[in-house]
Amino acid sequence: MKLKKAIKRIVALSTGATMLGATVLGAMAADLSEYPSPLFIKDGKFDGLIVIGADADTQDMLGAMDIISTLQATAVSGSTGTAATTETVGDVYKFEKATDRLNLGEAMSSIRSKLYDNHLPIILADGTFSTSKGAKYDYEQELNMSATAKLTHFADKDYEDDKPVIGIRIDRNDPVLLYTLEFTKAAKSTVDSSDNWDEFEDRQIEILGEVFDIFGSDDSDKELELMRGALKPTLEEGETATYTINGVEYEVTALIIQDTGDEKVKMKVNGEVTDSLDEGDIYELADGTLIGIREVLPNEAGDVTQDMVEFYMGAKKITLTNGEELEMDDEDISNVDVVITTGSSSNKTTIEKIEFSWIADDDLFITEEANEVVMPGLESIKFYMEGFYKGAEELIKAYASGDDTIVLDAPLKDYDVKLDLLYAADSSNYFNFTGGSATKQLITTVCNNNFTVDMDTDEFFVVTKKSGKEAETAVLQLSKVHATNGVTIKDYTGTVIAENKKLDKTFDAADMTITVKNFSNSDSNASFEITDSTCQDRMLITAEGLQILLPGNGASLVEATYNHSFLINITEEDKDENIGSGSGFYQLNATFNSDSEAHVRLFAKTNLSNDKTYSIDDTKVYVGYVESQVSSKVTEDKTADQYDIEIVYPGEETYANLYIGSKASKVTTTAAAESVVTAQIEVGAAVMDTSLTSYTDKNLIVIGGPAINRAAAALLGKTYPAYGADSGIPENAGIIKLVEQADGNVALVVAGWEAADTQRASRVLAESSSYDLTGAEVQITGTSMTDITVGVPTVVAEE
Repeated sequence: MKLKKAIKRIVALSTGATMLGATVLGAMAADLSEYPSPLFIKDGKFDGLIVIGADADTQDMLGAMDIISTLQATAVSGSTGTAATTETVGDVYKFEKATDRLNLGEAMSSIRSKLYDNHLPIILADGTFSTSKGAKYDYEQELNMSATAKLTHFADKDYEDDKPVIGIRIDRNDPVLLYTLEFTKAAKSTVDSSDNWDEFEDRQIEILGEVFDIFGSDDSDKELELMRGALKPTLEEGETATYTINGVEYEVTALIIQDTGDEKVKMKVNGEVTDSLDEGDIYELADGTLIGIREVLPNEAGDVTQDMVEFYMGAKKITLTNGEELEMDDEDISNVDVVITTGSSSNKTTIEKIEFSWIADDDLFITEEANEVVMPGLESIKFYMEGFYKGAEELIKAYASGDDTIVLDAPLKDYDVKLDLLYAADSSNYFNFTGGSATKQLITTVCNNNFTVDMDTDEFFVVTKKSGKEAETAVLQLSKVHATNGVTIKDYTGTVIAENKKLDKTFDAADMTITVKNFSNSDSNASFEITDSTCQDRMLITAEGLQILLPGNGASLVEATYNHSFLINITEEDKDENIGSGSGFYQLNATFNSDSEAHVRLFAKTNLSNDKTYSIDDTKVYVGYVESQVSSKVTEDKTADQYDIEIVYPGEETYANLYIGSKASKVTTTAAAESVVTAQIEVGAAVMDTSLTSYTDKNLIVIGGPAINRAAAALLGKTYPAYGADSGIPENAGIIKLVEQADGNVALVVAGWEAADTQRASRVLAESSSYDLTGAEVQITGTSMTDITVGVPTVVAEE
């Protein structure tokens, strides 16, 4: 949506018991704690002028320089940097399409049900198998994804002691994937007298990116025996050679080769002598390395060469038998089942395809902590997840204030609000008013017909515009009704947005036009009209686009009840950021506990992943995720008797970064490098007091007292020049005083009894983060630029 900010924020709003009236900081008087932002820094830029007296002392100038330098460092125009980069190593496929990502609640197969060589060009490469008689057979490889392997939010006792996590949990005995190698035209072989597929033996075939030698077969059992190894050397009888595997040297000797009858060989490796080994046998050395015999080559009578043996170092023997589990090094690989589809043609046996069906032999977890799940046996394929993208993440809270009020904290486009939504006037377990009390009600129904705001009973009214991807909510207050001049409206921060608006005059809020239809000074009320077709009743939309349906005021209050409680409907955007169009819909229930205390809880969990929330660290704080394209994180805190809710809303599509690849594959994501750009304070921001015709129409920082600065004299209500006690400044001290103007502008007067006192006060303002500046005025005393004390102001008696 277009309302997103350049720098995303998580709004940390207090969940303390904040009573109505202590609402938003800006709705009260301006405060020095708001310096420099938001008093003088607006949208990353300095908004104001620095005023120096035409008759100023040099120390006034130095003080102004201190203030300007720190304002320059504080003002920012936004962020720049590079986008996050992802580097892949090896053969890897991400479960993602240009217009479709893996959202919470979706199966891997919803993105891609089958993978081919264009997805994994090495693992699933097309191949050609050549028989011993020179016939060539092309084949293709593919992976079929399980339809049950789904991305969810879950907790499991077998995964980190029930820690809630986002990922894929594949239950024991559920399918993981099906691998298929299928010949374009069935491969043919004669069957020899030993029942072997003799044209297939001593040939090579590439499966899942690895080359295997076929050294044995059986037609009756429909079986193939294969071998693979890190090295495949050849030695003559009695010959010794040294080989290196994974940095380890192996001295290997072909001790004895038996070449009469059943050929056998005995090897010596680093002093360790093997058993007598037939072709196809494997032997495990003391360090776990396997040596496998590929072929024994006896010499013929009269040959000058010795008998020879071809063998594997770092070998793996694989047996594929139709209808049986895969065998690796003569051990069954549980839940990897083999199917070899055969036929016959022209008195030959044919192989049409070879399949491995991988079934989970235990619960498997592919999580955002990057747990890998590797296909057992062959170990050629693995699944892994490099996190779950959670978007911008803004924080919304709903909780009780005291025993009778429900509060909503939410970030809007231009400011954050803390709204009293519902108030129970007695202990009858029934909400009587929208807002915080009978005299501080919240008006939520404002569209089309005239609506009336009464200063005696109403505190705020909510206006919201929604159109497709664009939306804006404003919370407004009727602050003044004058019999002649009309009405004045402030927004939630206390900023005047419309002043002295008379009958039929208009003003803008939430990107809509509001018309004044009537007002009464004696009754302290006014009526307004919004005719914009995009106006939305009873609705608040957050900065990132979460739609919250508010309780209706007046007659609508009763209509919204559910067993004397309120259901607050929450609706997410869709993945394209159309507001209120997402599948993520859930409800908060504003209700009462058994002690008749107001609180908020989840009404139902049917729209959450797995229909559940999960305890965090075995506490009474429970977390769940909405199963949708834009998955809100919902936390329900049941620690106290009065429950409350936190919603972390992403504001955009959320998805898993899930991969399948070769065992050696790797994905590394480098976060975006972000930097802050300092916005230049414009030339001309510092001016002389004599250059201004008004000291009230702009935000001002005024350096120097009423004896040397005309602006200071005017703002402090003094006649220029005002010296000594007439200045209103305590002797041997400086002041920083905040002066508010009627039009919403503010001025800071930084002044001292002497020039040195002014410079000291300027230093305090420049280093405001190091001092406790609160209220409308502070007093500064000291003996140097480092010996400084900040305290409450002293009242100066006028002579």
